[in-house]
Amino acid sequence: MEPRFEGRTAIVTGGANGIGRATVLRLLKEGAHVAVFDKEARDSQPAKTLAELAGGSSNRFAYHSLDLTEEEPVKDAVDEVLAERGAVDALIAVAGLSQAVKRLDEITLSEWQRFLAINLTNPFLVTRAVLPSMRERRYGRIVTISSTSGRTASVWTGLSYSSAKAGVIGFTRKLAFEVGKYGVTANVVAPGFVETEFVMDGLSRAPEGFLEQRLSEIPLRRGAHPDELASAIAFLASDDASYVTGAVLDVNGGAFIG
Repeated sequence: MEPRFEGRTAIVTGGANGIGRATVLRLLKEGAHVAVFDKEARDSQPAKTLAELAGGSSNRFAYHSLDLTEEEPVKDAVDEVLAERGAVDALIAVAGLSQAVKRLDEITLSEWQRFLAINLTNPFLVTRAVLPSMRERRYGRIVTISSTSGRTASVWTGLSYSSAKAGVIGFTRKLAFEVGKYGVTANVVAPGFVETEFVMDGLSRAPEGFLEQRLSEIPLRRGAHPDELASAIAFLASDDASYVTGAVLDVNGGAFIG
């Protein structure tokens, strides 16, 4: 594999699990230095597993445990990466949380605010912290993660989550419009059903036939592996996508085509 990220530095939020972990490992494999921002404690099992999987790349790997919905911890973590590395070439904002299906009248204000904070405020905060250094260098790659639920109405997710993920698309498109003149690109990856440990654990408690029904609605008749999302993310974070900005890359097996 060509080391597209040799000598470059990336921040990956939500890097301890699922799509984020697969992305961290992909970037390390391609030569990047990766700073992981995650709510999981440094001594948690997900963080330990990630470090183990990083293996021989551990000298190009740094782990930061923080609340991504809080302004000061995010700014401090970004400043630490900049002080150590001198630059951030790519920001991949993966961290988020799905929500079970709920009607509007079942959602409390605190729940609404929580899902917007986790799924929309956190990419806003980390992007805002990273962007000044990218503008100054006139180079940067920003990749945010939305969802099929942010692209079209979905029967599988809740209103708060869908609203936040639609907001991620609007945020990233407007960002691309603003920062292109500085040599910074901003794009969205919108996954569909991804077979992460979190998702599959939840499905193990679903009613009989639920998974089969879900898969039958996907033209490719299967869920995505996290590595398949990591491939799409790495493309948008690399110079292979140097003329791509403001785009939404759907990685959903055909579940949404539009």
